[in-house]
Formats: sequence, structure tokens, C-alpha cells
Amino acid sequence: MDLSQLSQEQFKELVRGIVDDRLRELLGDPDLGLQLGDGLRARLKESLSSRDETVRRGHRGPARSPLVRTPWPGIVLPIAQPSS
Repeated sequence: MDLSQLSQEQFKELVRGIVDDRLRELLGDPDLGLQLGDGLRARLKESLSSRDETVRRGHRGPARSPLVRTPWPGIVLPIAQPSS
């Protein structure tokens, strides 16, 4: 791979991916290997089925706050809304 041929955005994504991989190596996944308890599993199933039913009925829930991307892949934060 010739780094000089990458656009600035491609280079940023490459660096983000390398940093993310390294952090995962160093920190690991604290939940790796853990089992869901029966109570949590039941609540999760109920939550997912109730959400699916709500969507089937055409309800989408409250409007979401606008989000801003962070430097970390997959992490977004709400944008603070001015209070009225």
C-alpha cells in the first residue's frame, strides 16, 4: 500500500482503524466470555419483540436528537440542544 496515494480521509480512516485495533488488543472486551442471566435474557427478548411490534404498527417513537460523530468508530454523541 502506497500511503502517498491515499486521500486525507482515507488516511484518517486507516489510522483510526489501527488505533481502534490496538486499543481492543490492550483493553480487551470486558464482557467476552460472560453469559447473559435468565432475567436479562427475558427482558431483552421482551424489549426486542415489543419494539418490533411497535414498528410493525407504524410507530417510530420520539424524534432523535441530532448526533455528532466522534473520532472513535461507531461512537456518536447527541448534540446539545439550547434550552428554551
